[in-house]
Amino acid sequence: MSRVKMKPSLVIIASIATLASISLFYRSLTHGFEVPSSRCLRPSSTNHLISLLNQSDTTITRPSCFQALLQLMNSLYQVDISIDHVTVPRGMVPLVRDTWFRGNTTLYTMFQHPQTLTVTDRYTSETSNVNLIRSMRPKPASTGSDDALTAMRKLIEAARPGCNFCDTDHTVEDSFGRVRVEQSNIFTAENSFRFLDYSGLVIPGDIHSFLEMDYPTLRSMVVEAAVPWFRNIHSLHGANTHPILVWDIMSKAGASQVHPHIHTLLGRGRYPGKWGLMDQARTRYHDDTEGRDYLQDIVDLHV
Repeated sequence: MSRVKMKPSLVIIASIATLASISLFYRSLTHGFEVPSSRCLRPSSTNHLISLLNQSDTTITRPSCFQALLQLMNSLYQVDISIDHVTVPRGMVPLVRDTWFRGNTTLYTMFQHPQTLTVTDRYTSETSNVNLIRSMRPKPASTGSDDALTAMRKLIEAARPGCNFCDTDHTVEDSFGRVRVEQSNIFTAENSFRFLDYSGLVIPGDIHSFLEMDYPTLRSMVVEAAVPWFRNIHSLHGANTHPILVWDIMSKAGASQVHPHIHTLLGRGRYPGKWGLMDQARTRYHDDTEGRDYLQDIVDLHV
């Protein structure tokens, strides 16, 4: 059997983590990598982090490792901090201060002097924007009495009766059969409504709720089920060489089934779509930085 030429740190698990934690997680699966216990920066809050990154703020004490960290960050990201001032009309003060912020004068002052943090990946143009008080903006009142976690649990339990993924016999087999991890009842299946040449699923049969997922199960799903699936498909279809994992959890992330499942895809000669752009970004970063690894530097910056 020919081997799939995988690029481990480009295996993507979408919708549940940052790219850095994904790469770190995959390394821990395959190489026994442990997350360092010490960090250069330990910001107490997002507001503290913005102050640390704001070079014009001389009131903040920064650790000796900060400049090296800043140099690494600047090679990957453009960081912009905006501080402004707004005027609240007299008649609007009670609404903003007393209703929106419930009399919290600190939040009201922050509202009057809005700060935004914009972080842009120099190689993919992905952007994250942070406004510390945006979560406090007025929103329509909830029509339900449950908190988010309770509502989530009810949704998960409502889908348990008749769940296709709780029963192997209610899923479709690939042409080569299935990969099974017997001790943990993990199995692969063909995606009944595939969206790439070859689309598989890795399913933990005994775990209906993603809230019950643990590290050993996730590790087995990747190492003991997904990797053999990639190799089986590649042995049958040699042109498909670039493995991808996608994990979408619940409907807002695109999942059609509540039961946890990982999608396995094998690109034809290249990484398709966004994964291809990430591969290109990694190559350009390698060339621009005299051999540094894009994903490894993201990991180092975050941990």
